[in-house]
Amino acid sequence: MPASKGRHPLKHPQHHDKPLQAHTKPKQSNRLMIVSIVFFSFLGLCIGYFRNATDTTSLIIGTAVGALVGFVLGYSITKSIAKK
Repeated sequence: MPASKGRHPLKHPQHHDKPLQAHTKPKQSNRLMIVSIVFFSFLGLCIGYFRNATDTTSLIIGTAVGALVGFVLGYSITKSIAKK
């Protein structure tokens, strides 16, 4: 069958993408770090409450220190699990 003279070639030829790699690295989950931050900030809030129940500054400081400790511990645990 003869080719049509009025037919134009495709302006955008189809590209075949490469297949995805089968062994992709899964995203690292930070759930453990978030849980440890929440747990230690609550623990710091409780310690600040039992130390000075009426002083809101000790509650805020206890919560901040607890969150900082939770972040540091959660980060180090997450890093050690990721190495394995």
